[in-house]
Amino acid sequence: MEKRRTSFLGSLIIIIIIVITIYLLTKQVSTNYIIKIKNIDDKYLVNSAKLLPINEQAYLTELQTLNNKQYTQPIIDFINLDLKAKKIHKLLKLNKITNNNCVSKDLLLNVDTFLFYKNKTIQEFEAQKDNLKLNKIYWNDYLDLLNDMDQFQKLKIELSKIKKC
Repeated sequence: MEKRRTSFLGSLIIIIIIVITIYLLTKQVSTNYIIKIKNIDDKYLVNSAKLLPINEQAYLTELQTLNNKQYTQPIIDFINLDLKAKKIHKLLKLNKITNNNCVSKDLLLNVDTFLFYKNKTIQEFEAQKDNLKLNKIYWNDYLDLLNDMDQFQKLKIELSKIKKC
C-alpha cells in the first residue's frame, strides 16, 4: 500500500512541475514578443507621444513578420485606421474643391467603414488592456487615442444632413 502512495505523490509532483514549466514558457514567449515589438517601436521612433511611425509601410511589414496576431494585429489595425482617416480627409478636400453642395457615396461609405473598424480596433485593444506588460508598447495610449477619435462620428452626422450625389 505504501508503495502506491509514494508513486501517486511522485506522479502528482511531476504533473505539477510540468504544468508550471508550460506556464512559465508561455509567459516567456509572450514577453519575448513584447520585447520584439518594443525594439521595432524604437527603430521607427514610436513612443507614447507619437504612435505613428514615419515609414508606416515598413513598420507594418516588420510587425507582420512577427506572426503574433494577439499583440500585433491591434497595432496594425490602428495604423490602417490612420490610413483610412487620411483617405477620408482627401475625399473631404476633393468634395470641397468640386463644391457640388452634395456628398459622394464614396465619402459616406469610407466614413461608415472607418467607424466600423474603429470600434473593432477598440475592442481588440480593450480585450487585453489589463495586461500590464503591454504598457511597454504604449497599449493604453493607443486605446486613449482611439477613444478620442469622435470627430468622425460628428462628421457622419453632418454628412447625413447633406444630400447625396
